[in-house]
Amino acid sequence: MKRNYSETEEILKSIRNRLEEYGAAPKAVTAAALCVEEILYRYSGTVSPDTPVLFEVRRNSGELAVIVSIAGEECPQDRKDDGYSILENIVKNMNFHLSHKYASGVNTDHLVVEEYSRLFGDLKFAFNYMGKSRKNLFGGLATHIVSIAASLAIPYLSGVLMIAYTDSAVQQIIFAALAIMISRCVHSVFFKMTNILYVSASNNMLHSLHGKLIEKLFLVQDGVLDEKGSGPFVTMINTDAVTISNGLCTLANITSDVMYYAGVLIAIFLIDKVTFLIALVLIGILLILEKIRAYYLDIDKRKEYVTRDRTSGMVHDLVNGTKEVKNLHAEESIGTRYILSDLENIRSRNRTNTRTQILSAVNNVVTCVFYGLFLLYLGWLITTGRMKAAYALVLFNYYSIIGVPIISLIQSTIDFFKTFNLACERVRNFLEGSEYAKESFGKSSAEKISGEIDFRDAAFTYNHNDPLEADNPVLKGINLTVHPGEKVALVGRSGYGKSTALKLVNRQRDCTGGMVTLDDLNTIEYDKDTLRGNISMVSQFPYIFNATVKENLLFAKPDASMEEIEDACRKACILEDIQKMPHGFETGLGEKGMRLSGGQAQRLAIARVFLRNTPVLILDEATSALDNLTQKNIMDSIAKSNQTVLMVAHRLSSIQDADRIAVLSKGRIIAEGTHEELMNSCEEYRLLYQSEYRS
Repeated sequence: MKRNYSETEEILKSIRNRLEEYGAAPKAVTAAALCVEEILYRYSGTVSPDTPVLFEVRRNSGELAVIVSIAGEECPQDRKDDGYSILENIVKNMNFHLSHKYASGVNTDHLVVEEYSRLFGDLKFAFNYMGKSRKNLFGGLATHIVSIAASLAIPYLSGVLMIAYTDSAVQQIIFAALAIMISRCVHSVFFKMTNILYVSASNNMLHSLHGKLIEKLFLVQDGVLDEKGSGPFVTMINTDAVTISNGLCTLANITSDVMYYAGVLIAIFLIDKVTFLIALVLIGILLILEKIRAYYLDIDKRKEYVTRDRTSGMVHDLVNGTKEVKNLHAEESIGTRYILSDLENIRSRNRTNTRTQILSAVNNVVTCVFYGLFLLYLGWLITTGRMKAAYALVLFNYYSIIGVPIISLIQSTIDFFKTFNLACERVRNFLEGSEYAKESFGKSSAEKISGEIDFRDAAFTYNHNDPLEADNPVLKGINLTVHPGEKVALVGRSGYGKSTALKLVNRQRDCTGGMVTLDDLNTIEYDKDTLRGNISMVSQFPYIFNATVKENLLFAKPDASMEEIEDACRKACILEDIQKMPHGFETGLGEKGMRLSGGQAQRLAIARVFLRNTPVLILDEATSALDNLTQKNIMDSIAKSNQTVLMVAHRLSSIQDADRIAVLSKGRIIAEGTHEELMNSCEEYRLLYQSEYRS
C-alpha cells in the first residue's frame, strides 16, 4: 500500500490533533503517530493504494486508544520485517499496548496509548463552549475568593487585635462573636454574587452546547439514528449537556472551597498545632472512606446511563405509540416491558443510594467522635489556662467547619468528577468520535439545478465494511437516467431496494459502489445547501412537528406568503380540511401530528414540498393512505409541474401515468418503459399489476 506522503500525513495530523484534544502528553502523541505510520507501512504489500483507511481515537474508562482498520490479507502478529520491529520497539519503550484482530477481510489494530488525563481534556472541551461567558466565570471565581478571604481573615485578625488591646474575657468573647457575624455576612453577600455570575455563565454555555448538539444531530447518518434509537440523543441534550454546562462553574466552586478549607487549616495551625493534627487525621480517614464510595459509584453510574438510555427510548415509544398500543390491545405487554426496564433503573439507583447512605453514616460517626475529642481537648486548654477564651471561640469556629462540611465537599467533588467525565465522554464521542457517523458533503455549489438524475452502476450494501456483521447487498449496480422534468416510477416487490434507491439521491444513504449523479456531477461533491436545497422528499410516514399547521408549512419555506401556503395546500387537497379545524392554520397538531389522520399527515407533508417547489421531488409511498380520487388529483398537480419526479409506489394505479416506469428485481433494474409497454414486455411487472387488482 504505497500511499502518497500527503495522504498519510493528513491521517497522522488528524490523529495527533485528536490525541492532543484528549490531553495526551506531547511525547505520547508523537510516539502514537509513529506507531500509526508503521502500521500503515506494514500493510504495504497486501492491499491496493486506494484501499480506505478507517481510524478512530477513542477513550473509555481512563484509556486512550487509536484504532486503525484496513482491508487486506491477514497480517501476522510475529512479523519482524517491513518496519514491524520498529513498531514493536516504540510500543515497548512507551509502555503502549498493541493488539491485532482479523475478521471478514478487515485488519484492526488497537493501540492503547496510555492512561490519560480525562479531566484536563474534558475541561478544555467544556471551556471551548463558554464563549463570552468566560468573564462571568472568572468574575464569579473572584467574588468567591473575596467571600472566602472575608470569612477566614476577619475572625483571625479580630482575635489578634482583641488580645492585643483588651484583657477583659467578656469583651474578647463579644468582639470575637461580632467579628464572626460580620465575616459570615460579608461571605454571604459575595457568595450570592458568585452564584448569579456562575448561573449566567452556565446558562449561556448550555445554550451554546445545545446548538452544537442539534447541529450535529442533523448530520448523523440515518443508519446510526435507526441503530441507536432516540434514547442516547435525548439523554445527551436533556441531561449530559446540563452536567457539562454546570461543570466549569462547579469546578470553580470546588477550587474556591478547597482554598477556603486550606485557609481554615492554616488558621488552625497558627492557633494550635494539636488541633491541626486532629483535623488532618480526620480528613485522611474521610478521604479513604470516600475513595471506597467513589469506586462503587463509578460502576453504578455507568450501569445507570445504560438503563437510562433504554428507558428514555421506551418512554418516547410509549408516548408516541399510545394509539398503536390500544389498537394492538398490548397495554399489558408493552407496559410490562417499560416497567421491567424502569425497575432495573430503580434498583441501580437504590444500590447507589444504599452504599452512599451507609458510608455517609460511617463518615458522620467518625466526625462525631473526633468532634467530641476536640471539645474535650478545648475544655482542657481553657481550664488549664493554656488558651484564652477568645482564641478558643475562634478555634471552635474554624474547627466546626472541618467535619460534615468537608465531607460534603469531598463527596460533591468525587461525584462531580465521575458525572462530569461520563457526560463529557458521551457528548465528545458524539461530537468528535466515529461511533456516531456523520454525513459529509463536498464543496461544489449551484444556485439552481436542472434536475437530471443518473444512477451509474449504483450499489448499496448494508453493514458494508463492518467486520462484525454479514454483508447485506440490496442494490447490485443499477443504471437509470431521469431527465429534467421527467416523472419516473420505481416498482418491485417489497425488500428489493426501491426506497433505498431513492435515499441515494439526497444522500440519506451513500452508494457503496458506483455513483448517483445530479446534473452530471456525483452527489457526494455537492455541498449540503445545493444538494438538499434542490431536492424535496416525502416518505410514507412523514413526520409532523408539534406545532401549528402554519408553522409546519413554514418550516419548508419560512418566507412564504399566505397566498403561497393556501395554493400549496389546495394542490395537496388539504386546504378544506385545514379550514374546518378549530383554529384553521393556527391549529396545534400535537406531537408527531397526533391530531391528524394518516391521510391528512401525508397531504400536509405533500403541501410542504409543493411550497418548496424544488427542481427534484422524491415520493416514497407518499400517497399510500389516500383514496384513489384524492391521489389522482395530487398526481395530476405533480404531472403539471416542471419538476423532475422520482417515485415509488406499491399501488401501481398511482404511477401508471408516469412518463417511464423502471422495474427493480433482486437489486437490479430488469425493465423500463411506459405502463402499456411493460404490460406487454415484462412478466414481473404484469404479475405485480394483476396481483393488485386480484386483491
